[in-house]
Amino acid sequence: MWGLDEDGARAIRSKESLICPWCGSKYRGRRLASVLLHEMSRKSHQYKSLRELANAKGSDRQPILILNWIDGLSEILRGVPNVVQTEFFDGVTSGEIHKGIRHEDAQQLTFPDATFWCVISSETLEHIPDLEKALSEIRRVLVPGGFHLFTVPLKNSVERTETRSVLDSDGQIVDQIKPRLHHPGGTWGWPVFTEFGGDLTEILEMKGFVVNVDSNELEEVRIKPLSPTCPVFKVV
Repeated sequence: MWGLDEDGARAIRSKESLICPWCGSKYRGRRLASVLLHEMSRKSHQYKSLRELANAKGSDRQPILILNWIDGLSEILRGVPNVVQTEFFDGVTSGEIHKGIRHEDAQQLTFPDATFWCVISSETLEHIPDLEKALSEIRRVLVPGGFHLFTVPLKNSVERTETRSVLDSDGQIVDQIKPRLHHPGGTWGWPVFTEFGGDLTEILEMKGFVVNVDSNELEEVRIKPLSPTCPVFKVV
């Protein structure tokens, strides 16, 4: 349904699998953890693992917002002081606790300005109807010099980012590209509003962000695909 070539399909399959038997993380969760640990080493000292970071005390406990549940990473950091885990639930008021997790809509976050050192999201931005508003909100809640770490599905074979669906004035989904696509199941899951192409960095820079893309692979990925398996974006 997505029209991926074999290289792009392999990259998506890899980032959504390679599941750790101990923590349950997917490859993309471990890539995010790796970049987060690297950034922490620039801030204080080097951490060997996410669990070591979770046990850090005092000034090393930087305020972090995790916008959506990320298998493995969320379990390890859940309940850690200064780490806020949120998720989106239909029909729940922003800021309320639902099923033990705080509900937040990235388009209208309930946190004060300049609250977090880092915001983390994974395979989330493509599902947000008003992407520009969400990026503005994320920037608002970051402290000066703070950054947003994220992964999104990328169609590297497509040059331009496309709007697949929009919401009308009644909140109904209107398809710009058919058929309607959902993740993870194609015909089921969260509807896709934006399909990101090769111009994502350019789009972010046009919105005033400074963009760094970490395309390093972890050692467990033995066969290198033509496209990076899971690039992690860091925007400031």
